[in-house]
Amino acid sequence: MRNARKDLLAEPLFLPSCFPHSIPPSLWPPKKSTRNGRLSCLRYLARTLDLRCATAAAAGNAPLGHQSALIIARLTQACQKEPFLIAPYVAASGASDLANAVWNLCDSRAGNGEDFSRLETALGRIDFRAATALAFSSELIVGSGQYRLYKAAPELFIPFITDFYGHPDPTQLMFYRVFVRLPSGFFDANSAMLSNTEFVYLVKPLRNRGWRAALDSSHELEAMLQKREAKPWSHLSTSMASISVRGAEGSIPRGIYAQTLVNQAIIACALERHRIQNGSYPDSLDLVKLTDGKSLPTDILTGKPMGYRTTANGKYALWCVSLNGKDHGGTRVLDKEHPENTKFRKDTYEGDWVWDFPEK
Repeated sequence: MRNARKDLLAEPLFLPSCFPHSIPPSLWPPKKSTRNGRLSCLRYLARTLDLRCATAAAAGNAPLGHQSALIIARLTQACQKEPFLIAPYVAASGASDLANAVWNLCDSRAGNGEDFSRLETALGRIDFRAATALAFSSELIVGSGQYRLYKAAPELFIPFITDFYGHPDPTQLMFYRVFVRLPSGFFDANSAMLSNTEFVYLVKPLRNRGWRAALDSSHELEAMLQKREAKPWSHLSTSMASISVRGAEGSIPRGIYAQTLVNQAIIACALERHRIQNGSYPDSLDLVKLTDGKSLPTDILTGKPMGYRTTANGKYALWCVSLNGKDHGGTRVLDKEHPENTKFRKDTYEGDWVWDFPEK
């Protein structure tokens, strides 16, 4: 790491990886003093570091490449401390950058066993299940409280709209005139509906039973919301809560995909350590353990070991089932016309989530 610390960009950013519970204040810019501005800064910084890691790995500068990946891991972990849904969204973007950085290090075989061990440990600190459960719980409390606040002081609706969308347009002003005349029971009904729905369909399944149960429950929630939307006039009293819930349910597939990327990156680091020690990749994942001696992460949706095989180019393919729950034997299915636009996180994706090293 000595050469890497001479980099003026990296030196102040490397400190968080040494002190896991701290983050330098310089990473939090005063953009309107809003949380979104700070998190956006971290997102773009992670993308820059991903590019820096790829360049360093290709140039054979392993210390610089690993340092960049460690910083992205710390930034992703820091995002997860924010108790609102925007944080897991930004952290998921960071997980994609982080997985890409680790892939480049593995593909270039940049680093020694100690480097990959350190990176594996950093990846293990990233927990999207805990972060998403925290965000759901916080959003539930804040959302429910927001309706009670509007009940007590509906005139606060215009400052709320202005803060998020700028100067209110005529449509929003017309909506406001209706809003301030709504009966107080409207706000009570939306508060109750939001609290009960998010707790039953999102918080409880994820917290108590894990990602598979949360995904199944989110499908039940989607079906329930579609029924309500088919007869909107029958549910006017809780219409605002339905809109709020819509913004939360998409966090489940996003979190599953992001954690899968992180888990595959963890196994990739363990496989690199095995290769460095034994000269080749193992024939089976049963021969590999984590740095701390624990078993490798399993497939999030099936609970079984991830699919694995060695390949003819001397590397390997590692895969998990996608949201459809079917094992396609390590097959990646890309959009025929626009491969770069393949929607891996959609239920309609027909293929596996594959970590491999195709021939160049």
